[in-house]
Amino acid sequence: MKSKRLSYTPVTGTTSNICASQSPGAGAATLTIDGALAVSGVIPQQTLGYIVGITVAATDLSGRTFTITGTSQDNAAQTEDVAGPSSNTVYSTKFYRSISSITVTAGTDAAVTIGTSNLTLSAVTPTFPVDINREYTTVACDIGGTINFTPQKCYERPTAGETPNWITLQAAGAVDVQTTVTGPVGAIRVQVNTYTNNATLAFSILQSSD
Repeated sequence: MKSKRLSYTPVTGTTSNICASQSPGAGAATLTIDGALAVSGVIPQQTLGYIVGITVAATDLSGRTFTITGTSQDNAAQTEDVAGPSSNTVYSTKFYRSISSITVTAGTDAAVTIGTSNLTLSAVTPTFPVDINREYTTVACDIGGTINFTPQKCYERPTAGETPNWITLQAAGAVDVQTTVTGPVGAIRVQVNTYTNNATLAFSILQSSD
């Protein structure tokens, strides 16, 4: 494969950049996607996939189910059910690069906000398949501002339809890093753990020649 260099600036993380404060009212409802990231009632494709947080204050919504519909970090269609929060924030387990709708099974008079977090497991880059037959794969990460990240690898081949089992390539850190792995690697990505707004992440992938 040719060498790659990818650059990202994560979005400004807030509890309401997907859905601003709203009370769905009685009965099942579709929330209005009207946060800072919204365009015409949806979250359009972002450069990263983000964990989604659902927040409510001083109310127990754990008996309700929020359904998020959108696409993964690799643009695959996906849907996820998330049990509602109880005077706190609950998070999706999947990363979302775009969101087309968010529904809730029952209404509430309590104000709900939905957004992306930069304080807990935050985001992930798309998957970048590499040539599994190359002897060496080098990954270099270059950051600006404050950002904690984890380069990850898998031995599966996503381009052959195999599901990646992501493992740590380099321990989580907040400084520039370069690391080389020997042997077969199927794909590379970088997980963003935490960051301050306006931080940047660039990473390069270089494989040995034949």
